[in-house]
Amino acid sequence: MKLLEAKRLRLEDEHEDAITFTEHVLALHNDAVVVTANITEFNRHRIFIDNESSIDFLYFSVFTQMGFTPNKLGRFDTLIQDFSEGFGILEGMIRLPITVGAISKQAAIQVNFLVVKVLSVYNAILGYPSLWTLKVVVSSYLLMVKFSIPNGVG
Repeated sequence: MKLLEAKRLRLEDEHEDAITFTEHVLALHNDAVVVTANITEFNRHRIFIDNESSIDFLYFSVFTQMGFTPNKLGRFDTLIQDFSEGFGILEGMIRLPITVGAISKQAAIQVNFLVVKVLSVYNAILGYPSLWTLKVVVSSYLLMVKFSIPNGVG
């Protein structure tokens, strides 16, 4: 009981609005949660939201489309396993700004993306590090994402 009261007080102290999902779905979906966001001022569609990924990924093809060259990448020495149980070629890491949300309800953070050379239908994957920083709540049933912003919910 005291733990619940402490959490309620903490929420009130931070002046955050409750995040709720009131929209109704017309048809049931079993799709991935995919969003659009600005990465370094480039509007990027097909960004996969992955609550279980401990890393944020940017695909090498998108990296080069944004005008970056491999010399902008920092070293990151490890082997990663991709979705198809194969191994992707890790090119390096880069820190980029990302902005999510509608114009009046936006949040912006810096993201450490691992740049990987592997084929994908997505442009990037936002994993747990970014989702936590943005205070994201995902509804896979409604295919929606909401997050806290200083003046409400985005």
